Amino acid sequence: MRGFTKLNVLTRLIIGFSALFIITISVSIYSILKLKEFNNASIVMLEAAGKMLEYRNRLSDALLSEITYEKKFVISKDAQHYNRFAEAAKQFALFLNEAATVADALGNKELFDRIAANHGSYVALINEERDHIRSRRPYQFSRYKAEKERFVDLIIKDIKKLESYIATNTETGIEGLERSGTEALRTAQIMALFSLFLGVIIAGGITHSITKPLSIIKKKTR
Repeated sequence: MRGFTKLNVLTRLIIGFSALFIITISVSIYSILKLKEFNNASIVMLEAAGKMLEYRNRLSDALLSEITYEKKFVISKDAQHYNRFAEAAKQFALFLNEAATVADALGNKELFDRIAANHGSYVALINEERDHIRSRRPYQFSRYKAEKERFVDLIIKDIKKLESYIATNTETGIEGLERSGTEALRTAQIMALFSLFLGVIIAGGITHSITKPLSIIKKKTR
């Protein structure tokens, strides 16, 4: 402090206001960075929700194509219909893997693993039935039909659950952003109060360092 009082008034003012400027800029930069972080998180969350809705529609369309060509193949025994079914099944698996990648980034893909397992069982049943049809051996048509319908129903139910899955993840993300926002606001407030407190101390120190020598000079002149 004694070293500070030895400086001239202009130097003291420069040092004091520079300190206040640095603290104020620090608070502003912190606030801007946090705001940018929240904006980026919101964009990622909305983009993920949009992608999931798009994949839900793609999965529904691909599954519908599978069911259509599978039924046509069983009735007509035409290999072209089976080939179309196989193409649709590959598309379904591709969309499901892409959707699972997005879900994995969000921290949860249990629903997609279940869809993949049921879809794999559905495709396996059709391949078994295809072998029976190609060999012209009699087989339990009603059992295969019932099993295929069961797996299709399970897949459809899980695809429908994607909408609630998206809503839940979006809600969780918003709650996380709210908590982070509250913490960031609290930190910014503390930094601002510290800046104000330090400004008062600096201003008081400068005022005291200026007025004290003046009071001493007045006493000497009397």
